[in-house]
Amino acid sequence: MKKNIFTATLVFSMLLSFGQQSGESKILLKNMLKMQQTAGDTIWLYQKHTINQWDNGVYTPYVTGIYEYYPATANWKSCIVINGESDTTEKYNYFYDENNRLTSTVIRNYTGNPGNEWMNTYREDQFYNAVGWDSLHISYIWNPNDSVWEKKSKRGFSYYYNYGEAFFHVDSTFIWNGQQWIMSDGYKRDFLFNEFGQIYEKKVSLYKNNKWVYDFWDSYHLTNDTTGEFDSSYTQAWQDGQWQPYFKFTEIILHNWQGFTNYVSDIQYEQIIKHWWDGAQWIYIHKINTAFDTLGGRTAYYYQWINDNWEIAARLNEIYNERKFKTLIAREEYNNNQWDTIWGSKYSYEYLGSIWKVMYLYEYDTTIMKWVPTFNHVLSDFTYILNTPEIESSNKTPGLKIIPNPAKNTVLVRLNDKTDRIKSVRLYNISGQKIFEKTFQDKRQQEYLNISALKKGVYILQVITTDNMILNGKFVKN
Repeated sequence: MKKNIFTATLVFSMLLSFGQQSGESKILLKNMLKMQQTAGDTIWLYQKHTINQWDNGVYTPYVTGIYEYYPATANWKSCIVINGESDTTEKYNYFYDENNRLTSTVIRNYTGNPGNEWMNTYREDQFYNAVGWDSLHISYIWNPNDSVWEKKSKRGFSYYYNYGEAFFHVDSTFIWNGQQWIMSDGYKRDFLFNEFGQIYEKKVSLYKNNKWVYDFWDSYHLTNDTTGEFDSSYTQAWQDGQWQPYFKFTEIILHNWQGFTNYVSDIQYEQIIKHWWDGAQWIYIHKINTAFDTLGGRTAYYYQWINDNWEIAARLNEIYNERKFKTLIAREEYNNNQWDTIWGSKYSYEYLGSIWKVMYLYEYDTTIMKWVPTFNHVLSDFTYILNTPEIESSNKTPGLKIIPNPAKNTVLVRLNDKTDRIKSVRLYNISGQKIFEKTFQDKRQQEYLNISALKKGVYILQVITTDNMILNGKFVKN
């Protein structure tokens, strides 16, 4: 499962934004930060995404959100969602276990009532099995009358695996009828492995009419028993109480074969030919030849079997820039000796250091045969640094200096308090991911750090002193 429900519901846009709000029923950013000061954390890291929609020649606010992070783990702590320019709607809170795995997501609606701004609406709890995979999700809806969470549905994941023998995966959904869980639907995959643990057979079953029924049966012709590579596959469908030929793939050339990742078929092919069983014989459907580049992009050419020959029909372009960000995905059809774009999305970026700060999205309009703007996404990160009550009540002058700033190869970290010493330092990128941590044997007031290997961008430096103060600073790497 993805890290949160919110992103899944907005997968088409992929990004969120933050906008300044006004009015009694809205949340001001400065008020939100002020409320957080009572929490006692040293650093609050927020990430801001803005989605603006192109409308009549200008970009207007579409949907907004502001993410709060745990700096040490880069996990999301919360997310506030705002529609349009100022309509605060929802808040997502995320909770994790000791292994840094998501265990619960709580969604609350914004009421605008002082002292009771957020009202519970939905919750999903996530559980894990012995090998660490997602094994169970239980969802609840909030009953405001009784102030309790009521069960809604349950989605179960079951994984069993015996090396070299068999494995099956069950994904099933249950509905709570008030007394017990009733299974509503399910998807099951049974795998067979050879002596080297490689998949050579898979059967898929669906839960229909209160029972499991077969759906498809895939067989793979392995060209390498130890790695699991294959050059053809054969699929049968369950029809009229028996297995019937359905389709097959031949002349397969695999690209950068890494095996069946988590037993799903997200496999890249340099060539693949599909045949269809028409009830009497195998007929060609299409052939795909794909060229991959070093940045992860690809150009896939689709051929159709016409008059006993393969004829080019279409192609799909997926291109990334040198920073591994997608810049184009478009499908073209080949007509009258030319390529015509039938749909596509194009991206362009403005960068801030090593990350992009603005992404522009364009869609291809076939009525005017032009790329037209649709959205832009504005990304910004900022850190709100708080001092703990112990630091604020101290007679010492807390803080540190980072010299120079911006810096290229080396920075000097110096404590303002001449009586204190540096015990250790931690370095985080702007997304809250820890880059490194260093502990010093000889405790001094200042230390030099080599940053020549860092990418360009903004970094957060956290210093722990011998007086157990936690000090934070920010610098730019050129």
